[in-house]
Amino acid sequence: IHARTSSGVTPLALAVNKHDEPTIALLRQRGATEDISSAVLGGDSNMIAGVLKNGSEDAERLTKLLFLATRSAQSEIVELLLRHGADANARHRQLVREVPSIVSVLHVAAMVGAHECANILLQAGANPNPPTEEGEPSPLHLAAGNGHLETVRVLLGHGADRAARDAEFNATPLAWAEFDGHTQVVELLKS
Repeated sequence: IHARTSSGVTPLALAVNKHDEPTIALLRQRGATEDISSAVLGGDSNMIAGVLKNGSEDAERLTKLLFLATRSAQSEIVELLLRHGADANARHRQLVREVPSIVSVLHVAAMVGAHECANILLQAGANPNPPTEEGEPSPLHLAAGNGHLETVRVLLGHGADRAARDAEFNATPLAWAEFDGHTQVVELLKS
């Protein structure tokens, strides 16, 4: 009941994220209580603000929560976590198109099309062209390849490199958008 994933997520938080009411009720009956991870995945910014006021979360934990909030497109929570010390340029290992990769928080925003989160991260100092260790695709590649038009606009507006090439295909974000058939993104990248 009180176990955590490597990202610090509890079983209750996972159930909250899935809106699984029977599992939420069962976990609470067995003693599970709300924590910051369930607040992040449930979008409870008031609870998070209260926890952050106490200063009980360290920067490393806040950064893990930043990845969760970004993946869930919780822009208000992303902003809160950044204000309290989460790292806008943090990186961690996760799958990108079924390949284990080291990615930034901005990569995550680009993958899921969280354009508001991407904008907040960039305003907080996230690098629009984060260096890659193994030639992973850039955030612009991921947004373009997934057809996230608004996220592509945000990235371009903050200086994302249209000419960046990934290591696997030696392709630009435009090529990714063309391959995946995202015509509006193609038009934007060509403009």
